[in-house]
Amino acid sequence: MCAFNILTTIFLDRKPDVKEFKVSKFSSLYNNPYSFAQHSNGQMIMDIDFTPCFNWNTNLVFAWISAEYTTGEKNVNF
Repeated sequence: MCAFNILTTIFLDRKPDVKEFKVSKFSSLYNNPYSFAQHSNGQMIMDIDFTPCFNWNTNLVFAWISAEYTTGEKNVNF
C-alpha cells in the first residue's frame, strides 16, 4: 500500500509556473551588529502559480527567496 502511494506522486512535475519575477525597488543593504548578518529592504513583483506543487498528498508548500551578490570584501555572499 505504501509503495502505491509513493508511485502516485513521485513522477508528477512539481515546478511552479513563474510568470513574472523582478526587483522593483532596492533601498538599502546594512550589517546587523546583533545577528552578524546582512539585511536589505526592497520590493519585488512576483506572479507565481503554485498549483502544480499541490496534489492529493500535499497540504502545505514552503517557498523562499535567496539572494547572491558581490561586495568589495567578498566575491560571493549569500
